[in-house]
Amino acid sequence: MDDTVGELQTGSVFAGYRIERRLGTGGMGSVYLARHPNLPRFIALKLLDPSATANPGNRSRFLREADHVARLEHPNIVTVYDRGNVGDQLWIAMQYVDGTDAVGALRRGPMPPGRAVHIVSETARALDYAHAHGILHRDVKPANILLTPSGASEPERVLLADFGIAKSLDSTAVTETGMLVASLQYASPEQIEGRPLGPRTDVYALGCTLYQLLTTRPPYPGSEPAHLVHAHLHLPPPRPTAARPDLPSAFDDVIARAMAKRPEDRFPTCGALAAAARAALTEPVTEPVTAPTRAFTAAEPAPVSAGPTAPPGHPTSRSRRPLLVLLGAAVVGLALVGSLTWILPGRGEAPEPDVRADTSATGQIDSPGPVVPPPATVTAEVTDLPTTSSAPTSTAPPQSRPDRIPVAQADTRGFDDDIGPRCNSTDEAVAVARTSESRVLVCRNDFDRLYYKGLRLSDGADIELADAAPAAAGFTVVAGPVRYTFDEDELLIIDNGTVTTREQVLQFWSAYP
Repeated sequence: MDDTVGELQTGSVFAGYRIERRLGTGGMGSVYLARHPNLPRFIALKLLDPSATANPGNRSRFLREADHVARLEHPNIVTVYDRGNVGDQLWIAMQYVDGTDAVGALRRGPMPPGRAVHIVSETARALDYAHAHGILHRDVKPANILLTPSGASEPERVLLADFGIAKSLDSTAVTETGMLVASLQYASPEQIEGRPLGPRTDVYALGCTLYQLLTTRPPYPGSEPAHLVHAHLHLPPPRPTAARPDLPSAFDDVIARAMAKRPEDRFPTCGALAAAARAALTEPVTEPVTAPTRAFTAAEPAPVSAGPTAPPGHPTSRSRRPLLVLLGAAVVGLALVGSLTWILPGRGEAPEPDVRADTSATGQIDSPGPVVPPPATVTAEVTDLPTTSSAPTSTAPPQSRPDRIPVAQADTRGFDDDIGPRCNSTDEAVAVARTSESRVLVCRNDFDRLYYKGLRLSDGADIELADAAPAAAGFTVVAGPVRYTFDEDELLIIDNGTVTTREQVLQFWSAYP
């Protein structure tokens, strides 16, 4: 079929371009590989889904992408060739990148630091160029960074894509209709809170991206919007060396400054961030030392060898003033932002799915339950709670381990039914407990570091936190102002000195004496 709205078939012609095949589909439409009618080259043809055209915001965002990128001529930015409207079907013809994106590259594991820094440096060049021309990207993340194979003597080529939610620096609108239009895993505090944006907003997201390239996971793992919002607003930036002890410790400082909560505390430009990352490469690697005591200062991910990280979700009743005000707008905004990456994945690879929240045809988020956890059932003031742990973060448990442990539906790797939780990869549990409402465990990874996993049975909300530590007859872990503690008697969650959850432990096992 020629110039017809709907599914485009191989060999059909649309807007003069001959369709070769579909490259991918996202929340706002599809991208096709097409042949240019007059030149011997392929292009990526991006079409807005007809179901999204009824929303004026979607149409304007789609067209704005072409306008923004057309103003930018840079070797690290995907080029737009043309745009138009056929039968009320909006389309953009743009540069076709034969390669993969950074998310696809991470499927093979964490990147060598040199490659990660190269990708961030090239992306920084694109962003600083866009900023100099009055454009903020606002959605920097690995899925929007395209990679093409390099020759024997040439570095890997890096291109920044998806300016669909980009914003002119001279625009007075902070958001569109008060909605967050960004991916929550990389959104800066000012985006979440609806404050004015600037180049350092992209610096924050580029810092999140560097962290993921080094460790394979976003800085604050999980998919539950309430917890991601809380993490970006309140939790300290994670240390990449906690996930990869082989990294120079200078990378911790780079991420800490790039992801500072206040924009004025971040690097002034993306190039400055990249320069600091390049300098970090030359720093010596500090051998990890297990200290007898440690103050808990950040919620950090378990090391990379521990495998995929489950999204957080264990309940607390912490005051959610910014969450209640902003979360609804953030979630709706995510539903409206359907971006597409116009690349051909590496041969034999499936297209990388969009990491934003899943959306239905009407633009509503498909969610199995409420975003904000319910109020805790217990509230009591705690005035003598210590702020640091006197126990080491790792202590080798006894070598002899039973095949089964005295906790129902559990073995030495956690709960072995479909509910979980369970230790990552091949890690083993050193403590397992269950209450009538929750399941918790502490696992030990290959670096002899302990991490905590918890699951709320009522809605499946879960959490994973690094640096768990033996404490008295049980274990404790701290994430910002929240302390999680369990032993053979009870599970406690203490937020800012207030007990928000107290549950009687029904079954408990620990490998520690």
